[in-house]
Amino acid sequence: MNLAGNYHRAGLGQRNFAMGGTACLLGLLFCLLVQAAPPEVGRKQLIRVLHSPNETVASRLQALQTLARMAPLPAATFVKTMQEAPAALQRALAMQLAQDESGAKTLLGSVLAGKCSARLLEQDSIMTRLQQVASKQQQQALEDLLDNVSSVDEEIITLIAQRRRGFLAAKTEAKRGQAVFEKNCVACHRVKKDGGKIGPDLNGVGHRGLDRMLEDVLDPHRNVDPDFRRTTVVTTEGGILSGLLVPGKGTQRLLMDQQGKEIVLDQSKIEEAIISPLSAMPTGLAGHLPAGEFYDLLAYLLTLQRKPGTPSPK
Repeated sequence: MNLAGNYHRAGLGQRNFAMGGTACLLGLLFCLLVQAAPPEVGRKQLIRVLHSPNETVASRLQALQTLARMAPLPAATFVKTMQEAPAALQRALAMQLAQDESGAKTLLGSVLAGKCSARLLEQDSIMTRLQQVASKQQQQALEDLLDNVSSVDEEIITLIAQRRRGFLAAKTEAKRGQAVFEKNCVACHRVKKDGGKIGPDLNGVGHRGLDRMLEDVLDPHRNVDPDFRRTTVVTTEGGILSGLLVPGKGTQRLLMDQQGKEIVLDQSKIEEAIISPLSAMPTGLAGHLPAGEFYDLLAYLLTLQRKPGTPSPK
């Protein structure tokens, strides 16, 4: 019996499955049907739901809970999902990983490498578990991360929920969204071979799905790739500059500011370079777009799917 096929033919996709209590009941029903299937078949279907950004967070959480009652999953499976998961699913995956020493060590490495949000450390049970398996050097690194993590902004959480509801109800057009992207985003981000390199390459970013996309666009400091953290540079002449600092030719360093301007600095002129845990993308940039333009932009970004077998965009 092809449960996954029946699930999607029944119309329980991203938009239909996201409509409140009915969605949760449908997700629970699906997990019960999967459990009734032969063990290996049911397990594969649940893993597919857990990995899929096209499923709602509610259905993915339900799949995780069901899998937790079956045979343990490899830690690598959790980490793979966490890298592109929205916040609620990241927390649930982290809690599951932290339950045993091997999983806690894997989670520790992922947090320190910037593969999942440092905000997970604000969960006392997760932070305590990681400290138990960390070396002294790693414990200090965790403390530093926690001291500098950007706090959760309730206004942004509300905005994400509002924009999600608005997007699901809107009549969007990806072509219009591409024009919004070219006007507001192309100075920092690349699609195909066009655009700047201040922010992550967005080829294939649509694979992350709606929920994670909303978080990345409206709350850019939540999941920050280490390669794109903001750097504050103090020059030997007393100047203070901020942006993305990358190597240049020879002893030169290139600082790209938030307007896309490239500033060439010689290493000898840099008194101090302070790397922030924050993204180079300012908070509120996308949130200030008119709602219609924002929804079209989301629709366009979601069309940027990567080819099977290609790595996730940074």
